[in-house]
Amino acid sequence: MESTGVVRKIDDLGRIVIPKEIRRTLKIKDGASLEIFLDKDMVALKRHSSLNMLSDFAEIYVEAIYNSLKSLVIITDKDTIVAVGGDKKQEYTHQQISKFLDICSSTSVPIKEKDVTKLEITEGRYINCAYIINPIIANGQSVGMVIITNNKELRDQDEKVAQVAAEFLARHIEE
Repeated sequence: MESTGVVRKIDDLGRIVIPKEIRRTLKIKDGASLEIFLDKDMVALKRHSSLNMLSDFAEIYVEAIYNSLKSLVIITDKDTIVAVGGDKKQEYTHQQISKFLDICSSTSVPIKEKDVTKLEITEGRYINCAYIINPIIANGQSVGMVIITNNKELRDQDEKVAQVAAEFLARHIEE
């Protein structure tokens, strides 16, 4: 583990301030949930992802969608790719999402490209496809995305499946 050289005092309520530079580097936004881990005499903080708790389930779910649509299916949280259905599983699973997808993760409406174009999945890694990016909205907040791609053109069924998958995952998160 790398030291930042930053030292902070705990206030009388037990709080500590994480410096702005560190929050910016780690993309920790105001109001973000953090998980607290203990290891002997060390406390570690990690961004909390409710989708990570569903990762095993999500992997099975995207494979079922892939087997039905024969299209690349990706589920992300706000930062990383949680599950991939299709031939890109090894390449993308647990990778950080691209800046484009990071921007998309902030929206509450689907983003679709009906014609084949370049889609940046992770930094510097593109695929040529038509796509639908459907946000997963749980408890009124975007917590991730369902992405379905097609090599030819986006079909109505791709959009419907992305919508159903996003709603299904959101309900599991809320319970």
